[in-house]
Amino acid sequence: MGRKATILSHPALAYMIHEARGYLEQFQTDLTKHDALALSQHEHTNAFAWIVWPTGTHICFTGTASNPTHERTTWWKGFARMVTEAMGADVCRYYFWDGYKLSRIKCAADLDERFAQHEQELADARERGRLADLGVM
Repeated sequence: MGRKATILSHPALAYMIHEARGYLEQFQTDLTKHDALALSQHEHTNAFAWIVWPTGTHICFTGTASNPTHERTTWWKGFARMVTEAMGADVCRYYFWDGYKLSRIKCAADLDERFAQHEQELADARERGRLADLGVM
């Protein structure tokens, strides 16, 4: 297993700060303190969704290979829709970190779909690993 990120070393944080600069008008500590802390508690390669609006941010991690119990949950479903309903679609900006790159996503529905796609990719990889362990692959 890789090392845990530190608040200053997570590669996504610099991209997030850049994307929020000039747009996040209030509660910058949502990003610089709370999101940064959340990032420090996850591997760099763990995927997450991030939403920013002028008065705050919200981050949501997908299931990870290092936490099988977490992977079996579906708490992330509807994450983007719920934040959008609370904050307003006209002000939310959506992003997905795939473990290597932060990508801008068009809308809440697309972000929730990207979450689902990533979770399916993880499930497929786990199944391939189980089949390989059984000598099937």
